[in-house]
Amino acid sequence: MSKNKIAGGHRRTYFRRPSPREGFPGVSFIEKDSSESLPEQSLEIVVVPHTHADVLWPSIPEVCINACMACIRDLLRFQEEAPGFRFSMEHVFYLREYLARYPEDRDALVDLMRQGVFECGAFYFGPTELTAGAESLIRELYFGKRWLKETLGVDADVVWNVDLPGHTQQLPQIMARAGVKYFVIWKEFPVFEHDFSGYDGPCLFRWAAPDGSQVVTAFTPGGYGVGANLGLRGAFESVLECLPGFVEDVAAHLHHYQLPGTVLVADGTDIARPTLQVPANIERWNEQYRHPRMRLATATEFFRSIEKADLPVSSGEMPCWWDTMQSFQLERVIGDRRCGPRLAAAEAFSAIASALSPAYEYPQDDLERAWENRLFASEHNQGGRHGNISDALKLYKVRAARVLADDALDRAMAEVALQVRVKQDGIPVMVFNSLLWPRRDLARTEVRFAKGQVQNLGLIDHAGNDVAYQVESVERYADASLKRIVLLFLADVPALGYATFYLVPGRDRAPVVPVVDVQSGCVLENDSYRLSVDPRTGCITSLVDRLTGKELVNAGKFQFGELIALENLAHDEDEHLTGRFWRAGEYPSRAWMAENGPVRAVWVAEGMLKGSPWRQRVILYPELDRVDLETELDWKGEPDLQVMQCFPFCSEPEANLTYEVPFGHVVLGQEHPHWVHIHPSVRGARNWVDIGDEKSGMTLATEVTPHELRDRTPNPQPGVLIQPILLKTTYSCRDHLEYLKGADLMPGWELKDTARRFDFRPEAPDVRWSQPGHYQFRLSLRPRAGQLDPAQAARYGWEHQTPLFVFVHDSGQLSQFPTLVRRELAEQLQSAGDRSLEERHGFLEMEGEGVIPTWVKRAEDGRGLIVRCYEARGQASVARVTGDQSLDGACRTDIIEYDQEPLVAKGASVSFGIGPYAIETVRLSFVRPKSTK
Repeated sequence: MSKNKIAGGHRRTYFRRPSPREGFPGVSFIEKDSSESLPEQSLEIVVVPHTHADVLWPSIPEVCINACMACIRDLLRFQEEAPGFRFSMEHVFYLREYLARYPEDRDALVDLMRQGVFECGAFYFGPTELTAGAESLIRELYFGKRWLKETLGVDADVVWNVDLPGHTQQLPQIMARAGVKYFVIWKEFPVFEHDFSGYDGPCLFRWAAPDGSQVVTAFTPGGYGVGANLGLRGAFESVLECLPGFVEDVAAHLHHYQLPGTVLVADGTDIARPTLQVPANIERWNEQYRHPRMRLATATEFFRSIEKADLPVSSGEMPCWWDTMQSFQLERVIGDRRCGPRLAAAEAFSAIASALSPAYEYPQDDLERAWENRLFASEHNQGGRHGNISDALKLYKVRAARVLADDALDRAMAEVALQVRVKQDGIPVMVFNSLLWPRRDLARTEVRFAKGQVQNLGLIDHAGNDVAYQVESVERYADASLKRIVLLFLADVPALGYATFYLVPGRDRAPVVPVVDVQSGCVLENDSYRLSVDPRTGCITSLVDRLTGKELVNAGKFQFGELIALENLAHDEDEHLTGRFWRAGEYPSRAWMAENGPVRAVWVAEGMLKGSPWRQRVILYPELDRVDLETELDWKGEPDLQVMQCFPFCSEPEANLTYEVPFGHVVLGQEHPHWVHIHPSVRGARNWVDIGDEKSGMTLATEVTPHELRDRTPNPQPGVLIQPILLKTTYSCRDHLEYLKGADLMPGWELKDTARRFDFRPEAPDVRWSQPGHYQFRLSLRPRAGQLDPAQAARYGWEHQTPLFVFVHDSGQLSQFPTLVRRELAEQLQSAGDRSLEERHGFLEMEGEGVIPTWVKRAEDGRGLIVRCYEARGQASVARVTGDQSLDGACRTDIIEYDQEPLVAKGASVSFGIGPYAIETVRLSFVRPKSTK
């Protein structure tokens, strides 16, 4: 039977780029009783039943989770009616939830998994990858793949992340180093004005990480719910109508890219339950047609059938438009960014504390729950149906993770403090560095005193030398004695260690020496920089690197650090800039020198932007080679705006814009060659952005994720303009879609008239991120001479994100602890005890050209410490880890801590090779605890 007789009138395009229709014989439809010979290249349609496991967006989490639970119940029930029915659950979270509720089904599900009938993807959730960050991507596999192996004895070879419009370049290495071989992706949504999503290339390819690691990747033609569009969930007549056009399109695509004649058809849209109508239609098709054949399979079965084929190889970052979510879910995402370094410090020092003292109770449950909360909050959805409830839950999860991390960190620092021999008089102040390299940075501590106790206060180091400090704020009693004081000082701290300082009551502090010279009220100068400010707006007009004499600011259309607000009428997934915009410099403002002491100088400016007050602080230090910028915004919530901060750096026309991604960096314009439909000028970045050439440049350390990289206002200035997108007041795309559907304005996704579409915006959206509140944004800039060193930029970014942590070693300064814990610690701090640690000590340090240590934790099985690192420069190197005691053993592990290769330890050190851009994880086992306290 010819294909024309069954093709029907339904026609869609399933790939972006039209492919030549000729040359693929597998497109023929041959009936069962036909005498026609099979095509030279056969075509096979592999249908993979699954459900797209959204934790929210279709509805609140309880509804979505319950729907996914029902899918697993359906799978078990279907085995009686259709033995061997296949089903793929995208993420482990839902299987873990199911087994927690229905433990009696464990054996049956494990049996189905071992038969290959049921599979579960190796990720815990489907994360927004860059926003989640490097270690969170790995913990997805701890809670996913490792949990499956340890708990159920089942391995997982596939990761699903089909609803994310972009993927980060090191993900293939992360997956491969966990034993994951396959990856399923998709994201297109052409209904919107700008299609900031999608993949333009072969639907099957090997995606390579910068180190060369590969995973076989399938981009699902037509989407993760295309089975319904092909009629597989309906009457067989629908299959006859819809499938031929799909087959023709797919066959041409496979021929164009010289791919094997096997295509993955994903059947299961958002929290959709599986149906036996699908295998019934497949059976009926195969009874009627010899070719093309259709079969039911899991994703793993599909990949195994094509993995040996000669597939094209490609590499590079797939930029994700959804990385802009921080701008409309600011409190949650930036809160998670700030939680990350505290959780890292909590894990590192909790591991140290448990090694120091067998009596110390390692907070395993608290740390695990903190990670679960963070991973939940990084799941790829926001807004949606009843999204105000779901978003509030995600925000709660981030706040809860922060509380758990802070509590674990405080307890760990207290445990270490209990073992330090204090030798000087005064109140010991211990400054902790959680990074694996020594650093000198700003420390901040708050101390309280009883009435009449302290009038004057000095600060000394462990050797008794005076240390200059600056008072950030102070409160006094009526008798002028100190009640509360917040001090700032510069501290040198060893790698993954601490340094002890002493507050000395009754002693005058060191003489105050101003950081900067102030000339004419608007020029600030220290040994590193000459900074000129506009006294009218308070913004920077000139910044000169005194070492090179180079001007760093491109004074022109915008001032340096100036806030602007652009009118943006679109919803979260889209963009519609009208051309209207407002500048902070157009409103009245005032500026003044607020601080100029021995630790820092602070220039303050404040004003208004669209009815919202802002305040900006420019901070210089006497010894730190950087300029910090802190911007506070009391946002009132005006709708349809996109607020950005302008940084017009001086740069040559050929300058590169480089931005950090998890475990690496990317040059703008050098991303994945087939991921070309992403926004032309907005990119998400982790900790730093750099602009410059081989001679010089400027690195901006940032905790803001989305950055606009060109002037989007009328009469734009040419070249790159770095603009962190601070916030957007937009609404959920679900409201837009529902409004268009309800108004019958979206038949067949044909509403393409931009102006007309934006006339039809929902008047009362379920979720509008107006975001009223008080926000603070922290950035830091540092010029560079010579070409960009990604390793130096990475360490700069890590330091910017990671503060020095302070524990005041005094029984009267324990207000952060619960009452019972406070009493116990107070007693221990006052006792002499067995204190074996010196006043200044480093527990662990990592060295290596271009090597960036990223995480330290206790091993999951309790056997030693786990240290993770990566190579940042693209050059093979040797990493050396040195502890404070002898090593009993060391080995290289995979990324989820299964031992792979023993390493030779020499005393307290171990060295190992690390390839270009490689991510390495090692296990360190120490001889014995330092103390038997």
